[in-house]
Amino acid sequence: MSFRATGSFSIYRGTTTNDSGDVIDGDYLIQSDVALSLRNATTIAESLTTDTPRQTDRLVGRGPSGLDLRQFDRIRNQDTGQIFQVDWVREPASSTRNSALAFGAHRVA
Repeated sequence: MSFRATGSFSIYRGTTTNDSGDVIDGDYLIQSDVALSLRNATTIAESLTTDTPRQTDRLVGRGPSGLDLRQFDRIRNQDTGQIFQVDWVREPASSTRNSALAFGAHRVA
């Protein structure tokens, strides 16, 4: 299965601690200039602990087979600067052809 790239992305992984000792996302670059396809799938309205509803856009994407992309990685659109967190990654299921990697994500910045 092939895919049509919607942008060029950088992949970040890992965590670090800030001055207060809190665990925060680390800016450890894994790969840059990766062509990925990313599109809106659903919008979920949540209200976890407050009366104010919050909307979260869920996205689905595709990337080249063999890409080192993992759950909890962050991908950054190099053109817009938007950052997304990877929720899940599904490896290609076909053993007879080179299938595209599938993943789900949500916007964090």
